[in-house]
Amino acid sequence: LAVVRDIDDRVGAEERLRVQAAALDAAANEILIVDRDFRIEWLNQAFATATGYTLDEVAGRTPEFLRDGTPDAGSFADTTRALTSGASWHGEVTSRHKDGATRRVAVSFSPIRDGRGAVVRFVGVGQDVTERRALEAQLRQAQKMEAVGQLAGGIAHDFNNLLTTIFAASGLLEEQLPEAAPSREEVRLVRYAAERGAELTQKLLAFSRRQRLEIAPLDLAAAVAGFARMIRRVLREDIVVSVAPDADPVVARADAGAVEEILMNLVTNARDAMPSGGRLTIATERRALDAAAAALHGCPRAGDYAVLSVSDTGSGMSAETQRRIFEPFFTTKPVGSGTGLGLSMVYGLVKQQGGGVSVYSEVGRGTAFRVYLPAAAAAEAVQGAGGRPAAREARGGTETILLVEDEVGLRRAAQRVLERHGYTVVVAEDGAEALKILARQDLQVALVVSDVVMPRIGGAQLYRALRERGSTVPVLLTSGYTARDVEAAAELKDRLPFLAKPWTVAELLKGVRGVLDTPEGGPRS
Repeated sequence: LAVVRDIDDRVGAEERLRVQAAALDAAANEILIVDRDFRIEWLNQAFATATGYTLDEVAGRTPEFLRDGTPDAGSFADTTRALTSGASWHGEVTSRHKDGATRRVAVSFSPIRDGRGAVVRFVGVGQDVTERRALEAQLRQAQKMEAVGQLAGGIAHDFNNLLTTIFAASGLLEEQLPEAAPSREEVRLVRYAAERGAELTQKLLAFSRRQRLEIAPLDLAAAVAGFARMIRRVLREDIVVSVAPDADPVVARADAGAVEEILMNLVTNARDAMPSGGRLTIATERRALDAAAAALHGCPRAGDYAVLSVSDTGSGMSAETQRRIFEPFFTTKPVGSGTGLGLSMVYGLVKQQGGGVSVYSEVGRGTAFRVYLPAAAAAEAVQGAGGRPAAREARGGTETILLVEDEVGLRRAAQRVLERHGYTVVVAEDGAEALKILARQDLQVALVVSDVVMPRIGGAQLYRALRERGSTVPVLLTSGYTARDVEAAAELKDRLPFLAKPWTVAELLKGVRGVLDTPEGGPRS
């Protein structure tokens, strides 16, 4: 008796099952299958690789053991409750690896039903989102810092106007007092307070990336060597300083003064973190960063970077402190020991130069800051530190000057300074009024001194209007922002003479005289 049965369908079904199983095992996402009691029955290779566990080690256990106890979007009970009701569950969990390391995982659990529609098992799919969440956190921090920077820049602009008035009024008063007058000391105290305020606004401008910088090829090793010779005045004898330059030249496209400011702030913070002494190391190197590494270190794009490292063996910082370390006015120092703007200034200066800054620290084991600055091309010549023009003598004149300033107190103070030193001064409260004055045939204006930010028509628009009318009268712009903002706002191809607020009486007189005494409208600075 022979029995013949057609098993093509069964063989085909078994082959499909084998293919499906192989596909699940080869999938990049982590896949887990649990029974109705949520005990693990099967896992794929991606799950085993991500967690460090094999199926033999976890079979019969619930996925709950993988959680590290960190509060998540939903508890395991929430997951099981949703699944037993027949719904799917989606969320993020903090998963613990076999070696103790943790990571963030996006998880989706769905019910598996039999032919009658009854739930017989559950399948979970996980994807590691640790790096994505870290990048998102960096983006949120960058957006917050940008918003704070814009606010800081606006405050600095208004504050600089007030300080300029104080400088001008105190300078005029000091000129009128006899050399032996006791009240001259009070005037000096006023000026000293204004100078401290100017330093504060300079830090705010650096953080908000509105400080003027001169970008040029800079040999970092030479800059560090020169800086190391003079930092002894800010360090104690119980701090050992080591300088470790790279064997090959490390040339950055950076501003020499800004790099020195960055170093001074980082070194000062390192000193304060080592009250009982320790070791301070300053190093340089050149590194090529891909897109992922650039994002990790806060750099705007992939490419070659000159890296400046400042590390110490001090008290270190907690993770929470590291998250806030670059925020303005955030400080862990005692009251009166700092403004909380030092590292904010570092952040602003580095970002303004197209770089990034990262920090690694452990409590009790020290801190390392790494500053990434765009590397210069090999063909670019490294510029020296010299070449600054000699300072002009602060003196007056007899020319007619049109002063354009919307701040009433500052306009009056500047007018008095210029008139006191021999100039004839005509004033306007904005660019629109200035254009009407300049249209008069009976007035020969030798120089226009104009604020940049004003209602209706600002200084840059005033300059363009004059050139469109064929006027060649030189223009000296002045602002509580910096020359960088002037050029960006005005969209001018040529660079105009610029005087940053707050200016002193001497600086105003030097700036005015410098433009008047220079052919074709003064120096382009």
